[in-house]
Amino acid sequence: MNNFSYFSTVRTMFNNDLKEGLAQARKVLGVKKAMILTDPGVAALPIWQEMQQAMKEIDFSFELFEQVKPNPTDVTMEQAADALKATDCDCVIGFGGGSAIDTAKAAALLATNPGSLRDYYGMNKVQNKCLPTIMVTTTAGSYRLSNPRFWLTPLSVCAAINAPSASPAAMAASSLSMLSSSKNLRAKRASISSPISRAHASS
Repeated sequence: MNNFSYFSTVRTMFNNDLKEGLAQARKVLGVKKAMILTDPGVAALPIWQEMQQAMKEIDFSFELFEQVKPNPTDVTMEQAADALKATDCDCVIGFGGGSAIDTAKAAALLATNPGSLRDYYGMNKVQNKCLPTIMVTTTAGSYRLSNPRFWLTPLSVCAAINAPSASPAAMAASSLSMLSSSKNLRAKRASISSPISRAHASS
């Protein structure tokens, strides 16, 4: 067996009540206001309204960004980061599949680090601690939830940023968030994520 090291700092909280999971994540991280990032497909589903209602019921202030793109590029990720920096949010919530999760990581990185994402391609180039992130998945298997890496596709060439500080701080998992998203949407998210996952499974 080859030598290896594995880094994971993600606190996973499963709760059948979505708002209780979110409340626990907020308490653990000590945050007050979140920007929630998702894509138009998820934003068109009832679960998106349920997510917002859960946030309201626990008095967790939030802003919305619904323009996440599948297989996001550095340009679309930086648009999310610009939207985040224009708010007073002190954490980021990625709501959806792998694209929303990766975009949340990128926005949190650029909120506290100067320059563009291209400055951080590769390993361990991120100097400042990223904003805390909370991931709420609507799929049942995105490997992005628990690692410090995220992928982007500038000019149709896949690139990666890998830094321990980019790891999600918490994952709030709920059966509601997965079961309420349609079977077709879950299948679509898997088909979007799997080519990159397969291509880089050994990296």
